[in-house]
Amino acid sequence: MQAIRKLNEKKLSEKLDIKQLAESVYLSPNHLIRLFYENINKSPAQYYDNIRIEYAKKRLLIPDSRIQDTSLSLGFKHLSHFSKWFKKHCDQSPRDYINNHS
Repeated sequence: MQAIRKLNEKKLSEKLDIKQLAESVYLSPNHLIRLFYENINKSPAQYYDNIRIEYAKKRLLIPDSRIQDTSLSLGFKHLSHFSKWFKKHCDQSPRDYINNHS
């Protein structure tokens, strides 16, 4: 639960460091990953990506929001990297997501 709380409080622009997260809750990285799978059927990285995806989806649907701003707020230096990441998780580009939910 401590690790989940830390992930929920983490700045979304920061990359996830499993080793650092595990150390902060006094576990080995492998044990932390195993506990995540046992309890929520996801790895810590998958859980953190879900938090970030939900944020991106909400932000993209704000009227007059820019995809570039959402990308930057999540720590992506290049819009193309954000678009590729978003498409991997949502099966559509950020622009298509906006168009399909407007």
